[in-house]
Amino acid sequence: MDLLQSLILGVIQGLTEFLPVSSSGHLVVFQKWLGVEQHSLAFDVAAHLGTLMAVITVYRKSLVAVLRGSASYLKTRKLTPAVWLFVVTFVGSLPTAFIGLAFKEQFESLFSNLTAVSIFLCITGVVLFFSDRYQVESEHSARVDLNDLKDTKMISLTKALLIGVAQGLAIAPGVSRSGSTIAVALFLGVKRQAAAQFSFALSVPAVLGAALLQLKDISEFSNEVLLSLGVGFVVSYMAGLAGLLGLLFLVQKGRLRYFSFYLWIFGGAVFLSTLFR
Repeated sequence: MDLLQSLILGVIQGLTEFLPVSSSGHLVVFQKWLGVEQHSLAFDVAAHLGTLMAVITVYRKSLVAVLRGSASYLKTRKLTPAVWLFVVTFVGSLPTAFIGLAFKEQFESLFSNLTAVSIFLCITGVVLFFSDRYQVESEHSARVDLNDLKDTKMISLTKALLIGVAQGLAIAPGVSRSGSTIAVALFLGVKRQAAAQFSFALSVPAVLGAALLQLKDISEFSNEVLLSLGVGFVVSYMAGLAGLLGLLFLVQKGRLRYFSFYLWIFGGAVFLSTLFR
């Protein structure tokens, strides 16, 4: 993977990690279209760490509150919204980890199947199209504040598990992690603010876990690998900030369905490219 390819794929990874359009699906497609012959694990690790840092940057106050609240719970036994967010994030991460580890080979086989990717992209579009209809009427003018955690208590353990399953299935290329988790939360009656908070909280262990799993497979850190790490991290971090803030705006406005049309067009283009390549 050359420097230009790293730059392009870093931007794509950063933007699509949080926009509800599937980062894995876009990376699979654009790697094919850019002629990337050998996939770089170092780039994947750097891109994942860059998007993780973007979440921490935007979501830092809430994350600090969750950590402090969880630590103080050991003494006070007071179940604050911050502590509850920690609990449901842990519970929601369990099905994601199980699905990812149990069906690792099946998911990996999909990364070379552009027809499957195109179908999953279109299915994600359908899910997003209907998700906006499940929002509470009074929310349409409400501002999404990531630092206000009061609504997180409406996420029950059952809902956390179901949203975690949605995140686990989003390992498949073409299925959006952020789109799936937020959409399922909305389907379950969770308010937009809590849905966005929980989606971002779930992304931290998911993205970190993916990076660590890939990191162990890198045999050596040559100068070329270090360059790929640096470029991938910086570019995906900057693009990730833009994508994350863009998603917050769309969730606030109730416009996730707008991405449905993009996904149907893009998914259709990918499908046609498999027919005529």
